[in-house]
Amino acid sequence: VRALRLEATSLAAVTYTGQNAVIHIDNEGDLDLSQLTMERGRALIQTTGSLSLTAAVQVTADSSSEIALTAVNGDVLLSNDLTFGQGILTLSAGGSVWQSATSDVLNAGGTVHITADAGGFVQSQGATLSSHAASGGGAITIRAATDVVASSINASTALLDVLSLNGSILESLDAFGLGDAGNDLIGASL
Repeated sequence: VRALRLEATSLAAVTYTGQNAVIHIDNEGDLDLSQLTMERGRALIQTTGSLSLTAAVQVTADSSSEIALTAVNGDVLLSNDLTFGQGILTLSAGGSVWQSATSDVLNAGGTVHITADAGGFVQSQGATLSSHAASGGGAITIRAATDVVASSINASTALLDVLSLNGSILESLDAFGLGDAGNDLIGASL
């Protein structure tokens, strides 16, 4: 399936079928993903600039489903919740992947892959990234060129694989320079 090529600043993508659907977008410039609604299938959204998730996204899916959000030359900015039923969730940035304190990313039993080619993966204190414990969890893999700053990354009973190529793995701090009392990294094997 060839991508639909766009030059847009905002995108609301919706499918109205219970069957496997495909949303395949190749955008020019910065893109605000304001809605993504799909029961199952593949959502492949790529932009040449930064990609921002500013509205809560909840996708019901099965284990064969996939969401891939890619900012080729920019950052992925997660300012709201992303809840994915199962399957493969991929967040890729040419720069960094930023997750705000108001953002919870959950893949209920599927895998999560995060790549920051020239930057880091940074969670503000209060942000969470997890695969669901009740579903047995799914592996979470994070690759960053610079620092990984963790608030809460939970792979439950699955593998948590975090690599900072030229930086450190650090705890997210609040405005006063303090961390929280909770575990920042959880997985069956680290």
